[in-house]
Amino acid sequence: MTTYREIRGQLIKSVTSDPSDTQLGEVWYNSSLGVLKGNQFTASVFRSGGTMNTARQGSGNADQGSQSATLVFAGESPSPSSRSATEEYNGTSWTEVGDLNTARKTIGGSGTLTAAIGFGGYTNPGGFNDSSEEWNGTSWTEGNNLNRAKDSMGHCGFQTAALSVAGRGTPGVTILSEVEEYNGTSWTEVTNIPTVISQTSAFGVQTAAVTCGGGSPPLSPKYPGAFTFEYDGSNWTSGGAINNARGAAAATGAATAGVIMGGAQSPPDAVMDFVEDYNGTSFTSAPTLATARTQCGGSGPSTYAITFGSGLPAFSATTEERTDGIVTLTTS
Repeated sequence: MTTYREIRGQLIKSVTSDPSDTQLGEVWYNSSLGVLKGNQFTASVFRSGGTMNTARQGSGNADQGSQSATLVFAGESPSPSSRSATEEYNGTSWTEVGDLNTARKTIGGSGTLTAAIGFGGYTNPGGFNDSSEEWNGTSWTEGNNLNRAKDSMGHCGFQTAALSVAGRGTPGVTILSEVEEYNGTSWTEVTNIPTVISQTSAFGVQTAAVTCGGGSPPLSPKYPGAFTFEYDGSNWTSGGAINNARGAAAATGAATAGVIMGGAQSPPDAVMDFVEDYNGTSFTSAPTLATARTQCGGSGPSTYAITFGSGLPAFSATTEERTDGIVTLTTS
């Protein structure tokens, strides 16, 4: 026999303040605000992960890693002796492993937990650096140098197929348009990106990459743009602009499924918590980071990305992981 409840359904409860233990699909009416609220599934919630042993910004990382297996190395930290520090992440905690041979910050990096490459960067004293180092899961060994000493470049790919995009370099402090590819042995200059650019964010692989944001004259690294360029392994074309102009953001994922997280926007040096997803055509705003951060690392597929470290307003060792979750929607 059909019951009255089956015919009429459940009543929506009225509360004066939002409950703290709501479940997916639950709906309630907040009488104090005069709005109807409910929980909906999302794949974009950021939660806290393990804390790095060394707080840092401008680090290199294994962008092809995952939330349970990634690598961070070098960067600027409060302690000069820690600027070559390398750490592995297992999904729960960070563990210190073998140091980079040359301490540096704003370094390029790509690869996996057991096969990564770090290149370029800025040493103090010493200025721009052109050396490369390869990680085998245990230790770093010297590889062949970049064709030009530089830092603050876009970077993505694998140890045997890495990509370095633009950045800053010599003579003096020059913003560059040069692009270099690494084949596991040596670096080769390839087609320049259409504009000189520094502190841009790159994701993808050597034959299918995207770079977005960063500073380009008449802008500068402190006044970043919203432009995007796509690379097919031979040529660069314009892509969909990011919604919030920024530089020094974390980026990871594939060329058709990438994500940028955080970054800085000027003036003033406003550190951002914005997250945007790229589908190969356009960027879409996503739920934000829990903490605004810039010059941070990024790794993993876009839907389950991980980001770590930060610069302004202070050095950070915190980690955030993107995961499935629940968001609360409110009627207007």
